Amino acid sequence: MRTHATTCSCAAVLLALSMASAAPAAAQLGKLKKIGADAIKDAAGGKKPEPVKDPTAARVDYVITEARLASIIAVLTPLAVSAQKEADARAVSAGYEAGFKAATDCINKAASGSGVPDMEAMQSPRYQAIATKAKSVAPRLSAAQSAKRYREYVALADTSIVLQMQTASLMFKNSCPAVPYKPAAILALEAARWETMDQPSESSDELSVPADARGGMTTGQFGRIRERMALWTLIQAGTLPPTSEKFTDAENTALTARAADLKKFGPLFKAGTMQWVSWGDIKSW
Repeated sequence: MRTHATTCSCAAVLLALSMASAAPAAAQLGKLKKIGADAIKDAAGGKKPEPVKDPTAARVDYVITEARLASIIAVLTPLAVSAQKEADARAVSAGYEAGFKAATDCINKAASGSGVPDMEAMQSPRYQAIATKAKSVAPRLSAAQSAKRYREYVALADTSIVLQMQTASLMFKNSCPAVPYKPAAILALEAARWETMDQPSESSDELSVPADARGGMTTGQFGRIRERMALWTLIQAGTLPPTSEKFTDAENTALTARAADLKKFGPLFKAGTMQWVSWGDIKSW
């Protein structure tokens, strides 16, 4: 998955209606440990520069500094909003899915019993009211989609499903639990996914963080320092053990100073929303 300087272009994630199944940043742990060790040696002056063809070229390092943190945080900040939506939806999805399954399983079981709709129930004022409301949703649903009012569209689509299940419940008399509506957090995430689908896509081989947004870092530096920053954040949150990565005192000072900002990216790193290894700047490790 790639990212933009202003938004997350996570096409694979946004097209899938399930929660993101990408591997978390910790999947790169083995390589990151070596990067961390190299960074500490560099900072301590304990590692000789590797031979380079151009004797005037500076050696690339992966040391975390205040300036580099500032550049990376600036690029990732817009993505924190998307990450929080993923986390919010995930927090309520289990309860919603359990309630929806219980209701629909019950209705399906009732329908498969006699298989004969209750005509008297279908003539009841309640059934007619629900059917009329369901009929009115269809044109509004189409209009919202055409106008790209995606928050309205996903809410109406959910309403349509609930109304259909309610009429089915009345058709086959039963005491099934009420069909739940999707929580607002899930609707917000689905709307965001529709909006992202409208954005132009780019080749997965293109680096999505432009040079002027990398604060003087090479693509490899930006990606790998970002990875180490993610590990530090996960360690502070208790998601990873302290032994997962090493940081110099200077790095810890710089990271601690931006701890409040980094904490916002917790859902981004922890949930595996970002497929870091597939980014153009680090996928060739």
